[in-house]
Amino acid sequence: MNYQCRIELRSHINHGEIVLGNVVHKLEEKEYHHSFTSAGNGDHIISIRGLSPGLERGIEIMSVEIDGFVLPEHLVTLFVPFSMEGNPYVDNRLINEKEIMFNGGIVLMVDKERLMYFPWYHSKKEIDFVYLNQLATCTNSVGCWSGEENIHLDEWPNVPYDPLITCQNGDNFALGCSVTYGSGVEKSLTWPSLLELHNFGQPGIGVDSIYHIASQVVGKWSPGKIIIIFPELSRRLIKFTKGDYHFRFPCTINGPVNPLVAYSDYYHLKAKELDGMFQDLKKEMVLDDGNTYARRYLKLISELPCEIQVSSWSQETYEILPNYFKNVLPLFNRTDRALDASHPGPLSHKNWVEELKNHNI
Repeated sequence: MNYQCRIELRSHINHGEIVLGNVVHKLEEKEYHHSFTSAGNGDHIISIRGLSPGLERGIEIMSVEIDGFVLPEHLVTLFVPFSMEGNPYVDNRLINEKEIMFNGGIVLMVDKERLMYFPWYHSKKEIDFVYLNQLATCTNSVGCWSGEENIHLDEWPNVPYDPLITCQNGDNFALGCSVTYGSGVEKSLTWPSLLELHNFGQPGIGVDSIYHIASQVVGKWSPGKIIIIFPELSRRLIKFTKGDYHFRFPCTINGPVNPLVAYSDYYHLKAKELDGMFQDLKKEMVLDDGNTYARRYLKLISELPCEIQVSSWSQETYEILPNYFKNVLPLFNRTDRALDASHPGPLSHKNWVEELKNHNI
């Protein structure tokens, strides 16, 4: 795979030479712009020679663009390390610095996982799991939430669900939004854990996301039972395709669930493009007074070939469920707050599970 790239440099020195492509330039105190095509596997894209030892300022890497995507500042030196070569007082080696003060060459080394990373799982299937990839990197025993201090591994996964979950045919599953996932709650104290269910809950998802996940669960593992706690009904997925890949991630009326998606540019999607998508989606949310969109997905979920038991923490949603499902469980009530002071806490989960005893769960 070849990448169309552009690099911007600023020289703070006026001696020596810089080679851009096959053209040699005398270094001056000015900016240099170089466009090129590269496979990104370690080839030298720029050479610098004739520099004097002991420089206080050198040649600064201002920005790097790959296929129209401007690398965030923290990735620049990782993608374009400098290979020191031909210097009398230092050994030849790669360095990751934004200002170059030695002879050698700028190298393009594309880390595909980081370049292609997107906060939500994407795949070549139109209907597929909905999963927030950062959840797979969490090392804490408490469910993630916005503003958390949980420690996350420095990894860039693209996975369909929690890689720690091991499922078999006939297992039982729990689906829903952050209430099911357990934002701000010890994972061992969430209602899916108390009921010994595989927890496929995801923060911020709506009925359409739940259908995506449920359809995959049914297709892969033919579950014995699925219990779902539905959220309010206005939430929707934003969907788009880039190349062979389908992207999907949930939005509430206030915007995309993960703030990083809304305010950051990614290789596959820029923040400005996303804003346009969300504004169109928001209009659809506002105009759908009767929740026609969500009701269509409730019907699709109810038709899946599996025993499905349902509830909700939203009174409005809860009152609609008997129109689609035979087995409606008690309403999920919040009786305490989680560590984020917003979501239901562990007592809420425990009390709901206790109520289920009357329903032979």
